[in-house]
Amino acid sequence: MKKTYQGSCHCGAVAFACEADLGAGTVRCNCSFCTKARFWMILVKEADVRIVKGEDALTDYRHTPAHM
Repeated sequence: MKKTYQGSCHCGAVAFACEADLGAGTVRCNCSFCTKARFWMILVKEADVRIVKGEDALTDYRHTPAHM
């Protein structure tokens, strides 16, 4: 059953809401960043996501480890 979830980027400039069914399955990332943050994710269709705040602030994000 789909339910509405809300989230934002790290700094809060962009906020979003999405419709998702957690019963359909989740994914656990095993990279060092996500492992430390205990991050779990779910994949949703683009049509099920809407930007609530900060669409003008959207950009690509790439985590770069401090040692690089």
